[in-house]
Amino acid sequence: MKRILLLSVIAVAIGFTSCANKEKCWQVTVGNSFISVKVYTWGTANDLNAEIDELKKEYGNDVKITKKSVNKSESDCWAANSGLFDLP
Repeated sequence: MKRILLLSVIAVAIGFTSCANKEKCWQVTVGNSFISVKVYTWGTANDLNAEIDELKKEYGNDVKITKKSVNKSESDCWAANSGLFDLP
């Protein structure tokens, strides 16, 4: 289950492009009763919402996903993930 959740987080962290709205940095928290992971991604709200909808379809109520925009440049946004996937 942890590996599936981790793969889902990676999918959300993929960069997005769209002309529909402005790109910015998003803090996305994905979790369930066992694990919670916070990742940062750069993209538009429309694209992020589409990815979140796909995750919710796949995992239903088993996963909780929250998002909020944060004031970071694109490079700082991606850099905020450094060390996230360093497993012991």
